[in-house]
Amino acid sequence: MAMSDDADDGEAHLPAPALQALEKTAVERSVDDIAAILAICESLPAVSKYPRHTRRELARRMVLVRYAAGEVVFYEGDEPDGYRIILAGSVYGMKQSADAAAAAAAAGVVALADGPVEGISIEPSAPSAADPPADKGGVPAPRLKRGRAMETFSQIIFTLRAGDGFGEGAMQKVSSWDDDSLPGTSGVEEHKRKFGVRGATIKCAEPTDILLVSLNDYVQILELAMQRDLEERVEFLSQRPLFYGWSSSRMNQLAKCMTIEKFLPNKPIILQGSEGKFLWMIRAGSVKIVRELKVGISRKTSEPVRKFLHIATLGVGEFFGELAIIHNAPHSASVLAASKCVVYKLPKPEFTKFIVDKALEIVQLTSANYPSDAELLAAYREQLTWERYKSRVVERVLSRKRTRRELQSYSNPTLRGFRSPPSLPSRGSPTRPPSQLHNATLR
Repeated sequence: MAMSDDADDGEAHLPAPALQALEKTAVERSVDDIAAILAICESLPAVSKYPRHTRRELARRMVLVRYAAGEVVFYEGDEPDGYRIILAGSVYGMKQSADAAAAAAAAGVVALADGPVEGISIEPSAPSAADPPADKGGVPAPRLKRGRAMETFSQIIFTLRAGDGFGEGAMQKVSSWDDDSLPGTSGVEEHKRKFGVRGATIKCAEPTDILLVSLNDYVQILELAMQRDLEERVEFLSQRPLFYGWSSSRMNQLAKCMTIEKFLPNKPIILQGSEGKFLWMIRAGSVKIVRELKVGISRKTSEPVRKFLHIATLGVGEFFGELAIIHNAPHSASVLAASKCVVYKLPKPEFTKFIVDKALEIVQLTSANYPSDAELLAAYREQLTWERYKSRVVERVLSRKRTRRELQSYSNPTLRGFRSPPSLPSRGSPTRPPSQLHNATLR
């Protein structure tokens, strides 16, 4: 790829070990090479979002590609070829505007077409149903080819900078296709059928360094990550008493139905009164269960006073959300993240399919331990009485200390900030120091 002088100058900001490692193939890279590559990219958001083992696989396979300012990385509608991470520089995304067809027609271009030629091509080609009609003189109407002319009818919709990644969306496999309904598809059609196409044109706003993970490598890394994640889920489930005695095949089926979510402290996971859609299992961190109850009436407004009362705190391996599914009722409490936490969630249909017999009995026995509304209110009032008692005791102690200090200040004036006045000489007494008086007598 041709590079500008500015792009060549960008190499200086990369450490030599990382540059040397990036020039090697995935097979040639050593543990030190992978470490050197991770050192320059592991903190980037587009890389750090992946688990540690996935980051190492990305570092083992990524290559460095340098682009000049104004160079196009790919065009809208292109087939995916990999995942890209901006190491330095910036790009902007361009998308054809809604009135691109009208704008093209106004410019004398009848149809938008794919092709490698830049600019507007009017060269005749083999006729096809997709070709625009010829004019009266028999000259083919101009077709817009992918390139600078295509950019004319596009507008900038976003900007990406160092640390951002792009190209993942088009590589997500399309699961809605039915293989049996498309017999005899070609290799290209099969590729388009499995993957999407680029949703925007990406153009470099300045000299830009990009780390590229090819399509095949990216798919392999995802498959490895998915397999490892599945193994971690099965191991997690096998350690829970709820799933003791389950066969490995049944455990694998259940693990495939689970999804994972992460929450920051104090973020709501379940809201009281909402529909029960999932069984939640805590993978890491802890959660607190709270229930909103009416605890009294406001003396000022006569409105009900409602409080969130703490029910329980759950940790790793414990589950919640099961009551709403078992009783087919809204959630009777809210669940908040007590710390940074990671939770697995199992959809309601899979819960009713897998959690049966002994497992359902365990769930019901565990769920029966939560206090009722009456018990929560009694505990709240008892705690409120205790807090008021402690507050009165503290106030009495502080009041006695203040009283004692005030009494001491009256009995000892220095405590009030006063000093005894200096003694004044009596009338007729000498005003000179004794030493001076003594010396005067000697004289």
